[in-house]
Amino acid sequence: MSNLLRVFLTICFIGFGHMMFGQAEKFNLSFQNGEVESDNSFCVDLVLSFDRTGKLGSSNLVFQYDTEILANPRLAADYLEGSQSYQAPTISEPIKGRVSFNLELTNPGFGEDIEVAPNKTLVSKVCFDRVDQERLWGLKWFVDGTAGTVVFVNDEDTQ
Repeated sequence: MSNLLRVFLTICFIGFGHMMFGQAEKFNLSFQNGEVESDNSFCVDLVLSFDRTGKLGSSNLVFQYDTEILANPRLAADYLEGSQSYQAPTISEPIKGRVSFNLELTNPGFGEDIEVAPNKTLVSKVCFDRVDQERLWGLKWFVDGTAGTVVFVNDEDTQ
């Protein structure tokens, strides 16, 4: 077999392997049902979908908020509650104006199914105190390398 044919077959094999096994998962994050509650706090649902069938692993869903409009983020509802797949989720604020919804898988390989887009899976509800009653809420997802949103599938390796 000629060297040129060997190189061609090697490239084809590597390319096929990458197409079959090396594709990164794609996910879609959005805010839904933003509303002012009776106690004058602002609450919003965090929703997630994948581009293909998959199960959610440990993840940090990070978003930013305008500190002149909102303050004191807190977890109001865990829509994955009751699942034995995850430890109790937490909300952290690594820096003022940036919130991380933190989800940790209890056992690798046993995450919950996530809807495939355009369907969505409700993940949690987050509430804030309203600082400025007149202005609209300002939330946006933060995706910036490892400091931003990180979503793993349930093998805990595929991001």
